[in-house]
Formats: sequence, structure tokens, C-alpha cells
Amino acid sequence: MALRVLAALSALAAAFAACPNQCSGHGECHNNDICTCYQNWQGPDCSLQTCAFGNSWALDAENPHSYEECSGAGLCNRATGECQCFSGFSGYACQRRACPNDCSGHGKCRLLSELKTAVPYDAWDSQHIQACICDAGFFDTDCTMRSCPTGDDPLTLCDSANTGMVQEIRVTLGSGLDYDPTTANGASTPMGVEGMDLYGTDDQTDFNMLQELPSASQLKIGATDVNGQVYYAPTSSKSVFAKDDFTRGGMVGISQYDPGVDSMEIALESIPSFKVRNVKVSGRFTSPMDGNGISNVMEKRFVVTFIPDSLNSANFGMQNRLVCDSGYGCGNSGCQPITLMPFLYRYASTATEQSSVDIWPVLPAPATLNFHTGKFNSNTDFKNVQFLRLAQGSMPRMPPGVAVDTGVTFTDLNRYDVRVAIAVQDPADPTNSDSSIDVYWTKVTYSNTNITTDIVEFRSNPGAQAAGVFAASKSPEFVGTLNGFTYRGFIPDGLQASIPDAPGVILQFGATNVIFTDQNYKFFEILIKLPACSVNPIDFEGYVDVTGSVVQPISPDVENIECSNRGQCNRQTGRCECFQGYFGIACHRQTVLI
Repeated sequence: MALRVLAALSALAAAFAACPNQCSGHGECHNNDICTCYQNWQGPDCSLQTCAFGNSWALDAENPHSYEECSGAGLCNRATGECQCFSGFSGYACQRRACPNDCSGHGKCRLLSELKTAVPYDAWDSQHIQACICDAGFFDTDCTMRSCPTGDDPLTLCDSANTGMVQEIRVTLGSGLDYDPTTANGASTPMGVEGMDLYGTDDQTDFNMLQELPSASQLKIGATDVNGQVYYAPTSSKSVFAKDDFTRGGMVGISQYDPGVDSMEIALESIPSFKVRNVKVSGRFTSPMDGNGISNVMEKRFVVTFIPDSLNSANFGMQNRLVCDSGYGCGNSGCQPITLMPFLYRYASTATEQSSVDIWPVLPAPATLNFHTGKFNSNTDFKNVQFLRLAQGSMPRMPPGVAVDTGVTFTDLNRYDVRVAIAVQDPADPTNSDSSIDVYWTKVTYSNTNITTDIVEFRSNPGAQAAGVFAASKSPEFVGTLNGFTYRGFIPDGLQASIPDAPGVILQFGATNVIFTDQNYKFFEILIKLPACSVNPIDFEGYVDVTGSVVQPISPDVENIECSNRGQCNRQTGRCECFQGYFGIACHRQTVLI
């Protein structure tokens, strides 16, 4: 008896003591006395922590950028579970290249994907390689070098007295789309008339009223330093489309007051680090005419003259081109500077539902559909699903690498920036109860000049039968194909949906059940014309400004050189060390000759 009890106790002790360290409290003991560790723990006794994983920096022809612990660029500290990165790498998984010297305390470390370049970079390493964005007055890869003041070489002679550069900022809203400000919003526009309205303002706002709303047209303005760094004004330029007013600035007909001009001048002169110390701005609202003498484009031209400052050696010579942005990336509270600018839009749709036979009577030749221009902001027609519209909060903008059209001219006005076509279908419903949620597709086109036609071509998948392209049950696995369209799925319950390939565009559906006949379709269109802003240096003789005066360009002999070419820049202090006989903040002044 005693032997049996002793054997049983020995076996029981062996069972409890089999797994090492009782799996350290980070796992469970299973068959064969082996620990099964909990997540992020490893080792025979589950006492070692697992570190974060990331895409490897090592190149492997068969498995490039394989998923490895500490991204293959560091060692895992098993006691803490933290990666100890090799020199030159950073991040919780050593997944990023470190910025050199951590930007020396004079800049911000940013991913390549966050850097604004002429050609956006979106390759794999754009999320892993970082670079320094230096603070004002600093440059180089690690922001250790300092810039010195620039000025005009006092020994070079200028062929004229024009020592300050002149630049023109041109802001355009409109595209010659037969806009009729006398037509009430909500009135039906007949097929063939490309009417557009203002989005981002009150429903009753027209072009004339827009000019009286200071907050409805705001511009983000900035300047570029000698190292190519852009600095924006802390406040936006308001009242961009304001009319000239000769009644506020003094005697009637003598002094001109323009709130847009004043606002732009204040904004430019408030750019940090005195990038634009002193400027004079003049402006004039202009309206190009089309071939029929009809004005349907809003345009404001601003002439910015840099006033040279001989004491502080500012604004001398050729200045880098100013930067203006009429986009919608900053329209929410807390974002600075806030920029609000309305844009033109048009809604359109097919007049009735279409069957597949009506749309594709013959294959493979495409059929055409006539679009009836929508009734703008009529809530009644919207609820009756006469059209789909933009949801409140839409801030459309061009995708990276695609510019807003700035080519509006007297003879080429019919342009748009974004065109969203939407196809909606009622899936097969055996009982035809009209209770199914409809599905939809989208197709986005950018920067197209073909806006004068009401004909839009749709085409079924060439390899499919006309009546069978969309024939499917209403299951979530339903997949249909339209030539050039992207299948998006069911209309959301919230009746709003973003379009990934149209940044800032949010669709607003009138209902989840738009079509009332099984497998019929209806096509919708949203046209968007975004405001355009461009900056052009005045570098030719005889330029006539917005007031009708001739503006002479800056003399080509006026320099804008660091230390005025009469001293050496001390990169540690950012101060000019002038040669003998010269002085001033930029060595731009000469001592008296004896």
C-alpha cells in the first residue's frame, strides 16, 4: 500500500514539474511536457518576449522585403520585447531609416511620402525612408547649416531703377459652362445646356453675391526661401473675388479700396521669418468673354511688387515664385490656415431607367445614352432620386501628380477637372418586391475638355452577353463589370460613400433602393470644376497690370546673392563675414571711398 501511494505521489509531482518553470506564467503545459506559449512569448519556458515585426530591409530575389522580427535591422531584447535598432534605423520595429543626427534639433523628420515634390513618390520605401524638413534659416541633409542674408552686389550697375521684382497671382473660378446667374437654382435646365452652380455656398448664392462674401473665397499663400523650403502665411488671403471699391478708401473716385488686395498684402507680410518683408499688392476683378461675348468666368488678378529694403537687404533682385493654393485640404476648425473656396458643379442623370437590352442592343459596338442635366439642389427631385449629389463636407481635389486646370482662355472655356459617372442597378429579386439594396459602380475622369456633349458612352464587358452581364443574385459576392467602371458594392445604409480614386468626393444617395425594376440601370454624372491659382513672374517689357498701367520688369543686373557676393557666410552663426570695405547685414553696403 505504501509503495503504491509513494508511486502515485511521485507520478503526480513529475506531472506538475514537467514543463520548465511552469511555462513562466506565459503559456500552458501540454503533452510531452512542452509549453505552448501565449502570443508574443517564446522559448522553452515562455520566458522570452517576441519583438515587433516589419518588412525586411534585406533584398531577396525570391522574397523581397520579407516580414521579419525587427525588420532585420535590429536585435530583439528578449527581456523587454523591444527592438534595439542598428545604427541608421529607427521605429518600434526598426522599420524606418533614421534621419541623420535627428535633424540636429533644427527640423522635422518626415517620411518620403509626406514630402511635397513635383512628382509624388509612392514606392515601397516611401513609408520607410525619412528625410529632414529644416526650420527656417537651416538647410543640408541634417539641418546643421545656416543660411545667410542675401542682397544686391553694390559694385554692379543696373540699367534701370527697377530693383524690386513683380509677380502676378491669377485666381480663376469658372469654365464657361453656360452658367446663367438669372436662372433660379432648382429650375430645370434643358438637355444640352451645361449649367453649373456654386458648391460650398448658400443655395441662392450666384457669382455676383460671391464677390460680397469675404469668407467664401479664401486663398492659401506662401513664399519659398533660397533653399527651396515653402513657408505659408498663418492666415489665409480672404475676399479673393471681391470687386474694386472706390468709395471706402477716401474720396469717391480717387482712392481705391479692395478688401482682397488688403488681405493678400497682410497675409504675405505675415509669412514667418520675414520671407516677404514688404510688398505692394494691386488687384482687379476681370471676366474673360467667350466667343459670344458672354462673361461666365470669375477671375481675379493680383500684381505683387516686392519693395526693396536697403537697410535690411530684403526683397532685392529675383525672388522665388510665390505659392498659392486654392485646394480644400484645410477647411476644418483647428487647421491653419483655413482655406474655403467654392467650386462649380453639375448633376446629370439618364431620364429613365434602362434595361440591358436598351443599353446594349448590339455587341461589341458601344451604345450611347443621353444625359439630362440635373435640377441642382432641389431636395424634392433629389429625394425622388432624379439625381445623385455631393454630400455635405465634400472637398474634392486632384490626386497627387494631377494638376487643376489653369488653361481657361477666351477661346477655350469648356473644361472640367473631375467627372464622376455612377451606374446604379437593381439586383435580381425573385419576388420583385423592390426591397433589395441596389448596387453601384463609379468611373472617374480628370482634366477633360470634352464637356459640350450630352452623350456618354457605356459598354458591357466585350466577352459577356448583353442581358447577362449583371444577371446575378443579390448576394454579397455579386460582381459585375462595366467597361472602365469599378464595382463598389451595395449602396450604404448611411446613403453616403467616398470614392477612393476621387479624393474628397463623397457621394450622397437619395435612397438605398434607387431602381425599381429588376436588373435595370440608371446612370448619373457629377461634373466638378475646381478653382485654379497660378503665379507668373513679370519678366518681359511692356506688361500692363490690372489697373492698365505699364509695369517694367526688374533689372536683370539686380542680384539676390548670399552676402551680396562681398563676404563669406558663416554656416554656424548664419551671419555674413564681410570683406574689407563692405558692411551691412548682407555686406550689401560699401564704405566711403577715399
